[in-house]
Amino acid sequence: MSLIEKIKLGLLVVQQKEVIVALAVVIIFIALANYVIKYRKKPPKPVSQKKASAAPKKEEKPAAPVAGEANAAEGNNDSQ
Repeated sequence: MSLIEKIKLGLLVVQQKEVIVALAVVIIFIALANYVIKYRKKPPKPVSQKKASAAPKKEEKPAAPVAGEANAAEGNNDSQ
């Protein structure tokens, strides 16, 4: 087989539909694999300080003591 015949045979093989489809599939697969390997998540965006301080927390008032408990806490026992 001469060099010219080998070149003609190679061109006939490359021009077949199955070879072209297989080559396209391999190229797409390699591109997808590279994307997955090099993929990095973006860092989360920082929360702005305006949103955090826009609604200040209200201070809670302590609950008023019940009348009976106030006397017991002071040590006044009028019930005797």
